[in-house]
Amino acid sequence: MTLCLVLCASASFAQSGLDSSFDKGGKVTTDFGGAGAAARTIAVQADGKIFVAGVAVFNGVTDFALARYNSDGTLDASLGTGGIVTTALDFPGSFDRVFTLVKQPDGKFVAVGSTVINLFANFALARFNANGTLDTTFGTGGIVTTGFGVSAEATSGAVQADGKIVAAGYANLDGADDFALVRYNSNGTIDASFGTSGRVTTDFAGAEDHPTSVAIQPDGNIVVAGGADIGGRFDFALVRYVGGSGGGVLTAPDIDTAPTTLAYGNVTKGSFRNLGLTVSNTGTATLNVTSSTLLGPDAAQFSIVDGGGAFSLEPGASRVVTVRFTPTSVGSKAATLRFASNDTDESAKDVPLSGRGRR
Repeated sequence: MTLCLVLCASASFAQSGLDSSFDKGGKVTTDFGGAGAAARTIAVQADGKIFVAGVAVFNGVTDFALARYNSDGTLDASLGTGGIVTTALDFPGSFDRVFTLVKQPDGKFVAVGSTVINLFANFALARFNANGTLDTTFGTGGIVTTGFGVSAEATSGAVQADGKIVAAGYANLDGADDFALVRYNSNGTIDASFGTSGRVTTDFAGAEDHPTSVAIQPDGNIVVAGGADIGGRFDFALVRYVGGSGGGVLTAPDIDTAPTTLAYGNVTKGSFRNLGLTVSNTGTATLNVTSSTLLGPDAAQFSIVDGGGAFSLEPGASRVVTVRFTPTSVGSKAATLRFASNDTDESAKDVPLSGRGRR
């Protein structure tokens, strides 16, 4: 088995589909020796060279394998030995698999995958210099492994603006796979400020969750996408985490009100009293309030005079809502002020209102 590349030319696709200027008629195969090899991921450098990573089988076990091609499909002899790297990376385990390549701004590449240690798969990362040699400033001799105490594989990766590396994959917790993330400092050490000891896991519905990709947003937050088994079928599944210092928590809005109730006391029939409450977003994502409504048998005795309706609050922001009590008869009155929002824990936030009309 050999590694195979096929390049299609957009200009000539209608005629043949293959770019004949790319090695032999648009196709390239590369023999790594051993029992076989397969490419898993690809990245194109700024100079047009093509960096490919995958696995190669030697002596019954799999190792990370790299190849780099010139833009014409020939092997780039400046990488490793004749354009390929087949040396075992000396991971402490066996059955090493690479799933993705992450290109850093400085031209280095991080290969992200897994290695099996004591029967459990572990996250495995290796960083390479532009010439294909291991970057010894990263981890131990250029490699890093991270365990979860159960089988866990990293399937994707991304580099933050500050140089930290996020590896995303799965961890088999309680018999089912969950989304799993680890964040590393630029030197390969685990970023302990992220999640719990640098690790985060997220379950969707108690069944299989399979992440496939991770991306860093312009604001630094981390989005992971994949599939989740919801009621026996797989659906699109996305999770967003806070990406800054102390990150790793899910980004979500959280509505809060102060005070939690409005008590107007005695108000003369025909007159009114205004009270205000502060609506705050104590979460980590934008809070979208879609409506502010009055409910209950005495709702007509109350009115929202300022700050109500639909509105949005960024994390840490607040807004004052003013509610007026205008009793039209004597006796106790009660109603509820309800805020409908995208807070998943409290999609309907209720504020009890009470007052008494007097002569």
